[in-house]
Amino acid sequence: MSDLPIPELDDPVPLFPLPNAVLFPRAVLPLHIFEPRYRAMVGDALGGERLIAIALLHPGYEDLYRTNEAPINPVTCVGRILNHEELEDGKYNIILQGLCRARIRQEHADGTYREAMMERMTSREPETDSIHHSLREHLHGSISNDAFRDIAVTEKLKTLLSTELPLGAVTDLVAYAMVQDVEVKQSLLEQLDVVERVEQLVAEIEILGRLIDLTRKTRGQWPPSMSQN
Repeated sequence: MSDLPIPELDDPVPLFPLPNAVLFPRAVLPLHIFEPRYRAMVGDALGGERLIAIALLHPGYEDLYRTNEAPINPVTCVGRILNHEELEDGKYNIILQGLCRARIRQEHADGTYREAMMERMTSREPETDSIHHSLREHLHGSISNDAFRDIAVTEKLKTLLSTELPLGAVTDLVAYAMVQDVEVKQSLLEQLDVVERVEQLVAEIEILGRLIDLTRKTRGQWPPSMSQN
């Protein structure tokens, strides 16, 4: 898998605050764009570098959602529009691919949509080959849990772990595919130490595996036997 073209981030990047989505580098996110301000954002992005940063909204954003003041996490993922479809009513369907982690340095919220000057954030890979190999095995073992036997994407993720893709990148793709809680995803996005990121992700996957096993057992016992009293 080839390296991603990392943007320079010399100019303001459009911000797309969302309550239920966290993007990671290399992951792809399909989006339906319908609000007028974000239709304008996509149109402007398509006329430039095609960059958009996905920012997770903080809880309690609802009253300010229609404004440019809703609270967001400062650590985002900058993505590039890979494909787009402009619909007859002016709405868009787009595919956004994550390129890099970035922190908001200065936000401009006085336009139709929010923009920000961004500072790129770089992950720290394991220092030695032995640590790198051990962490790959640890992550591979976690997604090989029998609880995930019916989840097709796990086979693709295990294949990724055997490629030359950097461990941090593989960890991001596993997190994007398997973790459902957006706050956990945001925490993993903010974690630049790949060793810590892997350990945190493995812990989350183990919790998910236990929940899936519990759900299967519960369904197997339903309906419960009636009391004889």
